[in-house]
Amino acid sequence: MKGLANVRSVSLEKNALLVLSLREPYSVCVTSGRAWITMERDRDDYWLSAGDTFLLAPNPRIVIESDSPRTDLYFVRFPGVVSGALSRLRRLTSPAPVINMVSAFQR
Repeated sequence: MKGLANVRSVSLEKNALLVLSLREPYSVCVTSGRAWITMERDRDDYWLSAGDTFLLAPNPRIVIESDSPRTDLYFVRFPGVVSGALSRLRRLTSPAPVINMVSAFQR
């Protein structure tokens, strides 16, 4: 089965942390328990319960913490086509660069 190598499962005990640095998008599904997710450059935190699925975009620092006696997570890596589309979407939705108008007019 071709995509099986892209699947990972992890079990976390209560208050255990999983710190990730992702270069490609992954989907995470909580199969049991409850998890808290926070990511660098994201003001929001996310709470997932058993049965919830969440898209993890490429990010240098993602922290997942178990909030149950045991939390089981299931990760699936997205193929390159989806990864490329998400990267393009991220560029389209990122804030415009700030221009220093004073230095621009001093030339």
